[in-house]
Amino acid sequence: MTTKTIIKASGDSVTITMPRSEVHGLCVALKRCPCNAPKSNATQDIRDRLCSGLEKVR
Repeated sequence: MTTKTIIKASGDSVTITMPRSEVHGLCVALKRCPCNAPKSNATQDIRDRLCSGLEKVR
């Protein structure tokens, strides 16, 4: 069982390995913030796609 986050680069791709128990917390952090906290609108699509993919494996 993985107990830490591992990030590996391979060519133009990046692989992130993390404990499944931390996936929900990451999704929460990536979600749109209803309080209008400062987050980049330019990267919202990336956050949405990453969260969507993570929710499929939860």
